[in-house]
Amino acid sequence: MSITAGYHRFMSHQSYLPKAWVKMFYLLFGAATFQGSALKWCSDHRRHHRHVDTQDDPYSIKRGFFFAHIGWLFVKDDPKYRGKFAPDLAKDPMIAFQHKYYGPIAVIMGFGVPTLTGWMFGDAMSGFIYGGVLRVVFVHHCTFFINSLCHMLGTQPY
Repeated sequence: MSITAGYHRFMSHQSYLPKAWVKMFYLLFGAATFQGSALKWCSDHRRHHRHVDTQDDPYSIKRGFFFAHIGWLFVKDDPKYRGKFAPDLAKDPMIAFQHKYYGPIAVIMGFGVPTLTGWMFGDAMSGFIYGGVLRVVFVHHCTFFINSLCHMLGTQPY
């Protein structure tokens, strides 16, 4: 929900304007997905839309299925793109805060909250494993299939 409705529809495409508490929800639980800060994610996504399936696309299918799916995560960003695609988001105090403290927020929300929830139900380790680790792996692959599988098999250019 935080990636689809928050990072994608609201922040990347500015499709609507939610209340502040909804935006905070998106930023907290978006960090829990370990897909990067909203600023980084949206900047990459806007760049992707601008340069879809070209060398400037951060996860172009033209560089192969593995690269488009997950390989792009292991490549250092070219500094020429830094700050170019989301300067409006960089000015937002909530987004800037999440970007600055992304690591601690991601760990607390992505692993701390599920572990605490599991502990409240009598099994902290299950909360950590199922609500934390396996959830992150599953959500990553579901999200990344949009970059790889859908761009490999899809025919509609956008």
